Amino acid sequence: MADARKPEDSALARDDRCRREQQRLQALAARVRQLRDLRGMSRTLFASQSKVSVPHIARLEAGQGNVSVLVLDRLAHALGVSVEAMLAEVEPDASAIERALLVEFIRKQPISALPALRRALLDGMSGDETRAQRVVLLGIRGAGKSSVGELLATRLKCPFVELDHEVAREAGQPLDKVFALYGQTGYRTLERQLLERTLMQQPAFVLAPGGGIVTDPFSYELLMRTCFTVWLHAAPDIYYRRTHAQNDERIASAAMRRQAMDSIRRTMAARAPLYASAPLAIDSSALTVEQVVRRIQTALRRGSEPPWDSGPASR
Repeated sequence: MADARKPEDSALARDDRCRREQQRLQALAARVRQLRDLRGMSRTLFASQSKVSVPHIARLEAGQGNVSVLVLDRLAHALGVSVEAMLAEVEPDASAIERALLVEFIRKQPISALPALRRALLDGMSGDETRAQRVVLLGIRGAGKSSVGELLATRLKCPFVELDHEVAREAGQPLDKVFALYGQTGYRTLERQLLERTLMQQPAFVLAPGGGIVTDPFSYELLMRTCFTVWLHAAPDIYYRRTHAQNDERIASAAMRRQAMDSIRRTMAARAPLYASAPLAIDSSALTVEQVVRRIQTALRRGSEPPWDSGPASR
């Protein structure tokens, strides 16, 4: 009779799993010791502040036994770090200290200060002149990215790239088929690959990605670090009219106006904090394409600190 055990039940699989688990426990042990050493905490003081027993901490720092999420949370709180930081890989001492100081500083800042801090970090890592040659237009469907992008690219004498079109071309399928076949994860992976290719092949461009790119931390961080990003937004009814004119039945069906407006508002509310990381925001509700393009060009000429426009319309 054939062995009916599943492949993962084989001795080889069990050995591999045990080896990986032990490596993870050893890495966690080293990380906890490192963080405790950085803070100059004795094991007794660590136990007192975390409400975890000294023997339990000793076993953990020796890479023995397992540990619950709740215990990890207590230990992280006592060390003043997140659980994610506890699970990070151990770094060389100098790097660890610098990173820990930066993380600690950012962790204590109010949420409202984070977009400005992020922009300051990005400005220090990539010159404004380099980013100004790569303009990225952010916003949900109906924000005017295509119309503005085409005219802006003409004015700047550089290519205009619509990333959704590139994804469809690369996959050899319409966009809805790409989502159906590969799902959100597969789509985002392909989108990221094409974004990286564009950055490598084009020294200057105007790029219009899909509105959901801000939900992919990897792609969005890459855009923010290497490009000048502009958030185009408008009032919900403006989005509705524009998408209806594009015959986008997904959110602009005349028979479902109320649902469409609710969908637009929910999407905007969910993504607005992400879009707000862009250094320039333009409310295009009452502006022509020409006026929007002029505002972007003015910001590009000013270089360092583009002016913020009004926030997202709410009417």
